[in-house]
Amino acid sequence: MAYCKKCGTHLPDNATFCTNCGEIVDKPAKNSYNNNTYGSYNENQYQNQDYYNSNSQNTYYNQSDISDNKFYGIISYISILVFISYFVARKSPFARFHIEQGLKLFFIELIYGVAEQILVKFFLFVCFPVGIILAPILNLVSIIFLICIIFGIVNVVYGKTESLPLIDKIPFINKLVDKMMSI
Repeated sequence: MAYCKKCGTHLPDNATFCTNCGEIVDKPAKNSYNNNTYGSYNENQYQNQDYYNSNSQNTYYNQSDISDNKFYGIISYISILVFISYFVARKSPFARFHIEQGLKLFFIELIYGVAEQILVKFFLFVCFPVGIILAPILNLVSIIFLICIIFGIVNVVYGKTESLPLIDKIPFINKLVDKMMSI
């Protein structure tokens, strides 16, 4: 038996992907079928098929996995809908990547939204003219989130796994999402 090189999960001899983190196993699996299912999703249903290189992180994803989980990848970028994908499709390696990106974006949006409201309310109370000027400026900054959402959805539609710009640069968000995905 082998262990996942990324998360250390014990893997069956015929595993192609880690069932915990989605990391690809070095050697492709032999013909096999595993009856372990998550809902109606069989985590090994994509074994022994052609793999597609996403050209972004040297990770190979199965074409069937990509096409079967595009919907979950797309909704992963739509705010709180990321949790639907999290509970339904996180065993899929392709969906898992986009769920991680969507969770990172969701938490950053949440933190930004709270901070924006606090700043605007504070300045409206303390110095009204500054608050009036600050509110629309901070709302314009929110366009960055819209751009990230569009970028993520376009990546899903084209079957790519490119990280969102700037999102992977925030260490405490990465740690939070890594802990969530390991549950």
